[in-house]
Amino acid sequence: MTTGMAADQTGPSTSTGGQDTPKINLNQASKEELCQINGIGDKKADMIIQYRQQHGPFKSIDELKNVDGFGDKTVAKLKDQVAV
Repeated sequence: MTTGMAADQTGPSTSTGGQDTPKINLNQASKEELCQINGIGDKKADMIIQYRQQHGPFKSIDELKNVDGFGDKTVAKLKDQVAV
């Protein structure tokens, strides 16, 4: 009689997604968390926080285009890393 447990451990070892990094929420992230996003440094993190304080929470990622220094290309690069 076998337990069958060993068979459960031999499932697929690689995921098709490849990137399991959690997305950073633009509406809740601290400055330090925003700086962890590839392409956002100290200054842009401050600008995101300032925009959030003046206009309320982001309703979509595309709303980043309203923040100084964020254009179409920059927002397109950030879409996989951020959430609202």
